[in-house]
Amino acid sequence: MAITGRDQKALDEAVAELGPNARGYRADVTVAEDRERLFAALTKDFGKLDIVFANAGISGRTPTGSTDEAIFENVIHNNLSGAFFTVNSAAPLLNDNGSIILNGSVHNCLGQAGVTAVRLS
Repeated sequence: MAITGRDQKALDEAVAELGPNARGYRADVTVAEDRERLFAALTKDFGKLDIVFANAGISGRTPTGSTDEAIFENVIHNNLSGAFFTVNSAAPLLNDNGSIILNGSVHNCLGQAGVTAVRLS
């Protein structure tokens, strides 16, 4: 099992909790070089993948009528581009009948004042 994350401490804690068969890879999936390095390491360590679970996402204050464009673009870059390019990078490594899972957010179901840009994956 392989997991990724941007925060090394949180990644190390998750690997420890998952047990001796888990491997952690620090990567920011919004950065092309990180994705390239990540999938090169996964290819070396695992060869092929059975499942890709794309769970990249952030939230941000995006109230209608007063949203800062940089905040909105950051949300979209993380939640849409990060998830898409993770799957795009992983696709060549998938075994036949492999699965891609795009995790969504509670924002899809719950309204929250001031949050119009939600996790789209």
